[in-house]
Amino acid sequence: MHELGIVQKIVAAADKAAEKNNIAHVKVLRLRLGQMAAAHPDQMQFGFETYAKGSRLEGAKLCIEDVKVELQCQRCSQKFGDPRFDDHEFAHTMAHAPIAYMAPRCPKCNAENPKIIHGQELELVEIEGE
Repeated sequence: MHELGIVQKIVAAADKAAEKNNIAHVKVLRLRLGQMAAAHPDQMQFGFETYAKGSRLEGAKLCIEDVKVELQCQRCSQKFGDPRFDDHEFAHTMAHAPIAYMAPRCPKCNAENPKIIHGQELELVEIEGE
């Protein structure tokens, strides 16, 4: 359950940012999470509540934006997705063995090795508090 490790780092980063910005109590955290991380939002929420206890983040709402995998052909610049990441089992396998990921060919020109432009995000994008 790698979600707990992810959440632990998010809580630490958010607490540090809140301290730096003189925020005594965090109300909302906004996170962008790419499909390639293969993290379950429910488990992230549970982990967040657990790790936030007793900190300035306790009681804060964790808002998670799911970022779909988006690829771009390096030959013709066509952008396209990889719907296999909609299957959590596939996404989970790739999260633990990213070297094994074989991206699909470009649907326009059939070129191999597209560039990953979205889907790997793990970004704390906003902290609201007082």
